Amino acid sequence: MTVKKYSLIVLCTVIWCISIIALYAYKPVKAQTMMCNERTTVLESLKVNFNEELTELGVTENGIVVAFTVSPKKTWTMLMIPTAKPYSYCILVTGSAWEQKESTSTGLVTNGGLISIGIDDNSNWAMIMVDDISKQVIPLITGHAWDRLVDINIQKQAL
Repeated sequence: MTVKKYSLIVLCTVIWCISIIALYAYKPVKAQTMMCNERTTVLESLKVNFNEELTELGVTENGIVVAFTVSPKKTWTMLMIPTAKPYSYCILVTGSAWEQKESTSTGLVTNGGLISIGIDDNSNWAMIMVDDISKQVIPLITGHAWDRLVDINIQKQAL
């Protein structure tokens, strides 16, 4: 497989995952085939298996909550909360090298690409993907009420 074809496959996979967010509000929950489970089960599994904790979240323009868990090693998982099942989380995509800066959060997507979230002073946000081969910037979703629950730049100290 050529690098260009591989890049296109990764790009399409991430766009598909993000498209599910945009369409989810209009589809019955039973029609979805994402990996979803009860919220505490998903969060406990991410904590036990990857040492990730809920770090950031926001609401999309169509009311879907998008959340990120991040580990001290900067691995991350993107989750969504289905509107019809508010006590569930669905895993969309994973990655590494999560970074928080004053008005952005960015991470490398597993198997290629980069996701970046730009946040303004009013907590409005926009998520883009950058293809790692073509460097094409693809707008994904926008929303409001972005909240950083954990500042990953501050190291936790043992008491």
